Amino acid sequence: MAVNNLGRVFYDQNKWNEAEKMYERALAGFEKALGSNHPSAIPALNNLGRLYSGQGKLKDAERMFQKVQQVLRFSRVNKDDRVNLPSGWERRTTFSGRVYYRDHNTHTTTMPI
Repeated sequence: MAVNNLGRVFYDQNKWNEAEKMYERALAGFEKALGSNHPSAIPALNNLGRLYSGQGKLKDAERMFQKVQQVLRFSRVNKDDRVNLPSGWERRTTFSGRVYYRDHNTHTTTMPI
């Protein structure tokens, strides 16, 4: 998580290349240690998606956000359809009953397809 947080520091300083390296390093570490569909990788995936989107790398951004969706779908653990979320993430429900996830660290929302 520290590497991902360092990426956030670089991102906030507009040091895009350094941020990208840290996010990719964090993601690789999560995937190696926990597997490719573990919820702990969500912040790094989301941050890479935001970075790529801001750089106009829309296909790369889309790939990251689709991976977030995949992790959320495949990491279901309880009968009530909840997942173990990373620190700062919250599961919410719209008035119509649709589930979405709020990342309070980056102030972004992810709604599974």
